[in-house]
Amino acid sequence: MRIINYILCILFILFAAVQYNDPDPFVWISIYLFTSFICFLAARKVYYKQIILAGSILSFIWSLTLAASILKALNLFGAGSIFSLSMIKDNEVEEARESLGLIIVTIVLIWKYIEAKRFSKT
Repeated sequence: MRIINYILCILFILFAAVQYNDPDPFVWISIYLFTSFICFLAARKVYYKQIILAGSILSFIWSLTLAASILKALNLFGAGSIFSLSMIKDNEVEEARESLGLIIVTIVLIWKYIEAKRFSKT
């Protein structure tokens, strides 16, 4: 599990690194670095359950607010627009990608919360 947590830590650092050209880079860099730090701490078996839980709830709620953009982007441009490396500058596509990023963050943070509960036994 330790290696997986370190790999996730590095992946989220890479996710943060590619946000420099985003319209709101500091928000996304912060989110991905926060998740990276949680994974780093988990690799060292250090857990702050309340912070992890708060982060997962916030990222989930935020992803729900952007989820409608996924449907709009799919209807307007198709699935390729969301997953394509081409630079589509449409707001719905941007928000759909952001929503998917938040879903990934939510999944990882929920996983780390479950891991924290399993290891702490309190």
